[in-house]
Amino acid sequence: MTLSNEKSNWDAIGRLKSWLALNPEIPRFRRGANKAAICRQAGIARSTADANAEIRALLAALDLDVLAAQHTTPMHVPRLRSTVPEVSNVPSAGRYQSTPADRDSLALEHLLNTGRVVR
Repeated sequence: MTLSNEKSNWDAIGRLKSWLALNPEIPRFRRGANKAAICRQAGIARSTADANAEIRALLAALDLDVLAAQHTTPMHVPRLRSTVPEVSNVPSAGRYQSTPADRDSLALEHLLNTGRVVR
C-alpha cells in the first residue's frame, strides 16, 4: 500500500520538524543553509522539499538563521601562515624545483585554506 501525496508530505514535514527539534548543527553551503544536506539528514527527498510550501518556508527560516549567525561572528578569521620553500632548493638557473614533500605541504595548505583537494 502506497502513501498518498498528502500523507507523504505531512510525514516529510514531521521528519523535518523532528530533526530540527534535535537542535542539530545546520550544514552550510556558501552563505546559507545547505538544503540538500538538511534534506538528506531529515530523510526527505529534495524534490519533495522543493514542491512543499511549508518545507520551503522552514528551509528559508534556516537560511535566515544561518545569515544572522554569520553577522554575529567576527569578520576576520585568522588564516594559516603560508609555507615558503627553502632557498637552498632553488638551482642556479633561478627556477624552483619542487620536491614531493614540498608539493604535499602546499597541497595540504591549499586543502586547509579552500576545502578543495589538489589533483
